[in-house]
Amino acid sequence: MAGRRSSRLKTRATSAAPSGSAEMDVDSQDVAYSESDNEPLTKTLKSRKRKIHADESFSPKVDEHRAKKVRGRRGILKQLTEMPLDILFEIFGQLNPLDVLHLSRTTKALRGILMRRSAVSVWKQTCANISGFPPCPEDLTEPQFVNLAFGRQCHFCLRSTGTQIISWEERVRTCLKCIDTHFTIGNYAYQHISGIPDKVVACIPVTRISRASGRRQKLFCYRCDETINRFIEEYSAQKDDPQAVTEWISAKEKERAARLEHVKLCEKWVSEQNEDRLRELEVARDRRKDLIIEKLSELGWGDEIAKGQNRRRLSEHNLVTQKKELTDRVWNNMKDQLVAFMGALKAARLREDRKAMLKKRQHLIKQVRSDYVATCAVNEVIPPASDFYLFPPLRHIVDDTPVEDEVTLETFHEVINLIPELTADWKVQTCEKLMGMIEEATKKDEPQVDIPQPNLNLATTVFRCNKYECTQTRPLFYPAVLMHACASEYTYIYAMEDDEDLVDFSANCRLRPWNAGKVISFWTAASQTAVELVELCGRDPKTTTVQEMDCTNPIFECENCRSDRQGRLMMTWKRGLTHTCAFSAPAGHKLTLPDEETQAKVRLRMAEEVHRKRARLGDRSLCCVHCHLRGDSVSLRKHMADAHEKTQMTSSDVVPYMDVDHEPDNYYLWTPVYV
Repeated sequence: MAGRRSSRLKTRATSAAPSGSAEMDVDSQDVAYSESDNEPLTKTLKSRKRKIHADESFSPKVDEHRAKKVRGRRGILKQLTEMPLDILFEIFGQLNPLDVLHLSRTTKALRGILMRRSAVSVWKQTCANISGFPPCPEDLTEPQFVNLAFGRQCHFCLRSTGTQIISWEERVRTCLKCIDTHFTIGNYAYQHISGIPDKVVACIPVTRISRASGRRQKLFCYRCDETINRFIEEYSAQKDDPQAVTEWISAKEKERAARLEHVKLCEKWVSEQNEDRLRELEVARDRRKDLIIEKLSELGWGDEIAKGQNRRRLSEHNLVTQKKELTDRVWNNMKDQLVAFMGALKAARLREDRKAMLKKRQHLIKQVRSDYVATCAVNEVIPPASDFYLFPPLRHIVDDTPVEDEVTLETFHEVINLIPELTADWKVQTCEKLMGMIEEATKKDEPQVDIPQPNLNLATTVFRCNKYECTQTRPLFYPAVLMHACASEYTYIYAMEDDEDLVDFSANCRLRPWNAGKVISFWTAASQTAVELVELCGRDPKTTTVQEMDCTNPIFECENCRSDRQGRLMMTWKRGLTHTCAFSAPAGHKLTLPDEETQAKVRLRMAEEVHRKRARLGDRSLCCVHCHLRGDSVSLRKHMADAHEKTQMTSSDVVPYMDVDHEPDNYYLWTPVYV
């Protein structure tokens, strides 16, 4: 081995590079083998010229003194090339291909060693160190293939920034900027190139890239301009010889078929590498996450991490999802942030636990109300469940009972006796709201409207529901307005309350406090019309109540709606309010009071229609006074016999439900008397 070393050193000291050497030019070709293995290494060791001062001596002592000024052990690796080749090759064979490629670019001496054909075993051994790495294709050397697979630079602009694309079929690595400069875009299935037939075009390698096109990803196909020009030159050189062209095309087709087979191997390897990399990253993240959880548990957060979704939420934190190794210094830098994050998680969990607890308890409020309604008379005014929740004794049980204590229906038994008093207070407060609506409306319309002094029981005190489904249907009177379903019906389009628990109750139970959505309002126009109708009946609008008008049940006729084909339009006084205020006619509306005989005839026919409507399947306008079951007259008659053992149903057994429109529809009386 000493002889080999001295021979190499002697060669380096005495040999001169021949002028016709076939060794590659370092600056022009980076990854090609030298043509000769016997070429001396001094070819690659070009000394850099240096200006020497006149007073500087070339004596050995001066050189020795200069060498001693080297700091540390820097420069010691220059002796690496003086080691025997078999030892160097054994060392280099343990590296990865990219490391060997980087070594070949460090010094000219190492380049001269690794770029000789005798070093092919080193490249093959390093490639074998990569699991599943495809074999080197015949048209590339091992260094060229390693540079293609592992290199970091674009083969055109030599930049290593931006997105790099490997064209395995073209054998080049390019950036997105250079692919637009050095490639021609075209269709993969067909592309016409001037100067060569389509059959030749089909042999040119294709680079397929998925790029953004508007809002979507689109597949683009590129062909290298240099390859296209080379195909044109080769084809033009022999296009006059048909046999040569046929053989040349056949060779190119076989060459491309072989390339495509190798491309499949390369793409499979890339896919496997990506999957392995993802698995490695996942393992690194899991290891970091486990260490963070362990350290947080040491700080007393272990139980909190195990609760609810906290472990998943912690795992998604940007400080936890990193792949970097968790060192003590890194942990100390991030500890305060993660502790604060765990505090926020705990607060959020406590809020969620409380909301879940409240949701379960809030549904009990609905059951408490249902049980209370069952003990009351039919059509008795009862607040909705959302207002039950606002009763202080009931809300205290729901909100203030500790989370760990279970709340059941029995828990509310101690406050059941307080509900009648609470309901009475609620009625007073709600009536005050209604009176406020009246006062606000009368002040607003005081110059135009003459309405009696506010009294909820008067026939002239008319309200309406502004909800779309209830608009233009019927007027609302006290006390039925307190039981109107729309007033407490939940919709997401309404002004949210400041009370967060009340908002949650509304969402959970699909109810809201009475008129929280401002759907009930005073109907000024209908109240003015009611004044006129009461006066037509010869009564005093300031004292006549709704109950008195219903007992009288006057029938009115709209003279402007008479029809030769239908007859005289008759209606009750409540339908008259809707007809006059909600519907418009070209000539307006003029309600008059027919003679008593005509009114009696119409009442009978309207009563028939009401009874017919109440007997329809699915009607829910009647209610059983014994069990509060709602339904049609036929089903309730059967219910009386089955459930209450009553063969004859009377008016004392079934009553009209309060929050239902019981008014008969308008009736056309035939024949028009004015004809």
